[in-house]
Amino acid sequence: MRVFAVSDVHVDYAENLAWVLSLDRKEYAKDILILAGDVTDKMPLLEQVFISLAASFKAVLFVPGNHELWVREDDFDCSLDKFEAISELCKSCGVRTDVFEVA
Repeated sequence: MRVFAVSDVHVDYAENLAWVLSLDRKEYAKDILILAGDVTDKMPLLEQVFISLAASFKAVLFVPGNHELWVREDDFDCSLDKFEAISELCKSCGVRTDVFEVA
């Protein structure tokens, strides 16, 4: 098992999204990814990334960055509401945001 850490992938850029979506599902199947924020502020795009990464890694651990918590549209009243929505999205996609231990 290997542990990878990455941040600032900014998938709003097409080439960055293509890279994330192209990660080999077999090569990283036993590995853990720490995704340390600044992926995107767009919830549908964040969901796409979470689903893809959760399918490629044994575990994905996520800490939101400032980009995730930006409120630019009328979907959320404040960043705290958006944080709750991101937490629920993580749960539904199998992405961890809590304490994680490997035995």
